[in-house]
Amino acid sequence: QAYIANSKYIHSFLSLPLVPYELSKNGLFQALKDRNLIIEVNNALIELTIITTILLSNQFVEFLHWLSSQNHDDKQYIQRLLSIVRFREKNNSPIITLKNLINYDNFNISTILPLPSHVLPASVATYLSREELQKQLQLTPLTLKDFLHYYLLKNQLYLFTKENTSTCLLHIISKHSGQLNKTEWNKLKTTLSTITCIPTNQGMKIPNESYIPSSILSSDLPIIILNVPQNLTDDDDDDDNDDDKQSIIENMEYPVSAEFLKRLGCRTLNVQSFVHARSSLTNSTSSNSHTMKILIQHLMEERDNMSEGDFNALKQSECLRGTTLIPSKECTRKYAPQDLHFPSVAIQLQWSTLPILDWHDIDSHSREYAFLKEIGVREVPDIQKLIDRIIEEHNEQKKKFINEYKLPIALKFFAENFQQHYSKLWKTAKIKRPFLPSLSPSKTIILSLPEEVFKDESPLCATLLSDVVQLFEEHFNVALLGVKDRPTLTIAFDILMEKKEEILNVETAPKIFAYMNELDGLSRPLIERVSKLAFIPLEGNETFMKPSQVFIRPDNSTALSSSSRLRQIHVILPISSDDDDDDEIMRASGSGRRRKRNNIKTTTSKNKKTKTISSTPLIMDDTDKTGLIDYVDYGLEGNSFLLGIGVLHHPSASVLAELLIDRQENYFTNLNQNNPDDLQQKLLAYTSCLRQLAIAANTTNELQSASLVKRLKNAAWCLGYQVIERRSNNDKQRMFKIVPPNEIYLDDDHQCAIDLRPLLPPDEPELTKLYEKFGASWLSECVKRTLVHKGKIATSDRGNKLCDLIQYRLDMLFVNNRGEKMENLDEKHVDMLRTNLSVYEVDGIQCQLTFEKKTITLDSTDSSSCALEYDKNKVALYFQKHIREFDYIDIASELARFVFKKPLDTVVHTISDKLASPLETLKRRGVPVDRLLQHNQQNIRSTIQMIEQRSDLNHNDNHHYHESHIEINGRVEDFNRQQTKDDTKLLSI
Repeated sequence: QAYIANSKYIHSFLSLPLVPYELSKNGLFQALKDRNLIIEVNNALIELTIITTILLSNQFVEFLHWLSSQNHDDKQYIQRLLSIVRFREKNNSPIITLKNLINYDNFNISTILPLPSHVLPASVATYLSREELQKQLQLTPLTLKDFLHYYLLKNQLYLFTKENTSTCLLHIISKHSGQLNKTEWNKLKTTLSTITCIPTNQGMKIPNESYIPSSILSSDLPIIILNVPQNLTDDDDDDDNDDDKQSIIENMEYPVSAEFLKRLGCRTLNVQSFVHARSSLTNSTSSNSHTMKILIQHLMEERDNMSEGDFNALKQSECLRGTTLIPSKECTRKYAPQDLHFPSVAIQLQWSTLPILDWHDIDSHSREYAFLKEIGVREVPDIQKLIDRIIEEHNEQKKKFINEYKLPIALKFFAENFQQHYSKLWKTAKIKRPFLPSLSPSKTIILSLPEEVFKDESPLCATLLSDVVQLFEEHFNVALLGVKDRPTLTIAFDILMEKKEEILNVETAPKIFAYMNELDGLSRPLIERVSKLAFIPLEGNETFMKPSQVFIRPDNSTALSSSSRLRQIHVILPISSDDDDDDEIMRASGSGRRRKRNNIKTTTSKNKKTKTISSTPLIMDDTDKTGLIDYVDYGLEGNSFLLGIGVLHHPSASVLAELLIDRQENYFTNLNQNNPDDLQQKLLAYTSCLRQLAIAANTTNELQSASLVKRLKNAAWCLGYQVIERRSNNDKQRMFKIVPPNEIYLDDDHQCAIDLRPLLPPDEPELTKLYEKFGASWLSECVKRTLVHKGKIATSDRGNKLCDLIQYRLDMLFVNNRGEKMENLDEKHVDMLRTNLSVYEVDGIQCQLTFEKKTITLDSTDSSSCALEYDKNKVALYFQKHIREFDYIDIASELARFVFKKPLDTVVHTISDKLASPLETLKRRGVPVDRLLQHNQQNIRSTIQMIEQRSDLNHNDNHHYHESHIEINGRVEDFNRQQTKDDTKLLSI
């Protein structure tokens, strides 16, 4: 099977049996084609054949010629063919596959380098015209930017570390480096500066360690072995020479220009070896100064040939001879240029130890001067060094008073040269040593930092000397140094806190605070910060106070109107009416034993939201509270400043609470021994403060912050009194203590208070509520009362009647007027009273009181009139047989204690009233008597029915129960003895 093709290029690359191109034009083959007896090659057949064929280089060129000649509008078809074609240079060469072909190699990249898959090799591209490459095949020439992007990839950098591949790469980059912009150059230098990419006679080196071949180099240096054209300078304008240069370069293999290598960082000069070589050539009889001048001439000659690396090395190399105005062996030696100064600088500064160039008569307008300046010789000292010199000159002056002080010469030099030499460095100089002559608040001359000194006179801060201000203003605005006219309030506070121990006391405070009142910058964040700082002096106190710890009195009219609203307070608690005159007030030693209360919780949930606490100053009376509440007066302006930062006329409740906690110990310890009434006055003042806290606790939320509540519960601040009996003479003394709230007992059982003598609060109702709020306990809750019968037990008629009375009225004793059972009622114990109650007479009732792990026993006369005892099957109520009348309060107390888990006083009185009062009276008071008692009617003894009748009473019948009735005069008529008693308390038997 044969094929004919319509292009001569197809015969060169298509591996099919083709009729020769010349014969295919014969009419015979045309007739065969028309009759479909021979196949003509088309694009589809070519594409199918190319996929299975590996072309040689010359065949691939012909393929590209054919592809270019097709004039296809379908660009995707061209790209598809280019992406599937495969070729090789020779039969044994690796196969080359092109993917996404977009460029062709116009750099003639060596075949030893891997080529990007999108680049057409130069070995192929050279056989195609530019029109074929760019117009027909839509390829663009490879740019140096794309070249570098590929070869500077991390996985390709190894090519720069091998001599053969690095030589090819450096040659191409050098030849076309003019295409690079500054950014691309910097990236190239940064990448190659750390890679051993330069071939030298000592192996591969990094650019900074490689030297461009030169006659002035020592043979022991790593010299570059690349083909670097020598002596091909641009000085000669002869056209023939240009042709010669080009011819030489073209005949070199992979030439690399010296300028390119310099720009990469390669060296042309080794400063130390160069200096040594030039010094050895100089006449040995020449002076050291003359030798240095000759060296400078040689360095100037080599300047244009120096690379950037050479120049930087020259700046740091100790190659120049230096000395001082007063020469010495130690100072006369070789220095790096940047460590030397021109002699005129030291002369102007009169600085005999400043290192200078050993060339005293150098002309400041000469080329040598300009070159030395370029390599780093200084026209002015380093700014830090100059400031050290200013400080040195200042310290040399023994007299530091303003009329004898001379400004340092170095300071004048600094002012004259600031704009030209130091202004750009000033912002980043980070000067840490004070160097500006200034006047301290104590009127001595000191050195200050620019941010710590000010132009305006100040009692707080250092002030710049007027001569210094004038000196700087002649050359520039002193504000450029950072010197301000006056500090902000924040800066002033920083200075004040730093120097308060030195400058702040009661005498200087008025002036300092008045000055701060004139400053700008007062803000809420500053006030919050200042509130935590102690800086206010207080007369008679060595420590400074915070704004919340001192106060400023308002005007007298306000103070008087405020104090007039307060009533007189009483801080002495009378024990009894008999011994008031003999009591003394004393403070108990120590804080006493702390008592833990299980029913008081002091922890606060972390998730609980904190309320916003207001802060309202309290209105204090005019009692002297010095030591608790301290007032200051620093003049109109000083007081204005203190008021502005948060000092109040009077403390708020929260502040007062903190003051009492923090100061109570010292307040009562520091008594005036010359004033016998001092303790009494202090107790009066302290109680006054406590009353203000109590009022605030009831009317504001200031004492509700979590941190303050914790302190108020745990810290000592509560004033309490305790009666102590002396063992020697049985005298009683009233002692006072300052303790935490949980060590105070609130008096709700005065008999227990008399018997047990606990620590009690002052006789102020407000303080009782205040103490209870923060953990004080009621005395009755902390006393365990144990009642037991004593002596012979007997039954009696009146005991039976009392039992019947309790059981008959049982269903209305423990309910409210709506008939609802009271809270905390023990139903089982109520049933026991209904079924198992007995009442007996006994000789006596013994009462034991247990308090703070101590137990006392009371006589029967001081005890309760009755006691209720019980076990699982029996309830017995015992009453003293010698009593003539029942005390229904005592009976109700025992019943309530038995049937309620936690009885209240109101419950006891309610039960007592329901036992003692006639039923008609209870009905009038709203008690549903009939409804509550109707279900008991069948269980009451027949004697009960007789009692309810209003017939005449049988005085000799001791076996019947009778109800009394109420007369108009409010008395109870006894149903046995016809005696009348108070209706509210007693019922006669």
